[in-house]
Amino acid sequence: MKALKSLVPLLIILLASPLLPLKAQPQPPQAPPQEPPPGPGGGIQLTQQDLQQYVNELSRELPMTLESSIRWDSIALAPSRMLIYKYTFLDPAVQNINRQQTEQIRRSVAETMCQNDDVKILLDNDVKFNFKYHARQGKFLTEVFFNRSDCR
Repeated sequence: MKALKSLVPLLIILLASPLLPLKAQPQPPQAPPQEPPPGPGGGIQLTQQDLQQYVNELSRELPMTLESSIRWDSIALAPSRMLIYKYTFLDPAVQNINRQQTEQIRRSVAETMCQNDDVKILLDNDVKFNFKYHARQGKFLTEVFFNRSDCR
């Protein structure tokens, strides 16, 4: 348990680092919207194809060790516009995560994600996130879901 507490600050670095700048596909001209686009996304519209291209680009870099105690294993896109990130704690002492620790991770995720401009673009496009954490031997430990409402 003590080993996990030392890893929580790393999650902040971890969650900010995998996000590369997004490249939206050019959209054909459309009538101007009646209201300005919501949020800081600046009106960038991301299609499912844009998101899949983003996932494909990130996947080419994986797996990737972040710091010395955690590995980013994969990223996938669900049809529901959910990005699924899989991480592995490399420290063999990390074998369990309790509810209180999961809540601490969730708060760190929200704080980090809500301040990231690239994440704001994704959130403005109704993209959701699922962060899955595993122990070194592959045992599932916990998961954290994140969406736009977590930034309010």
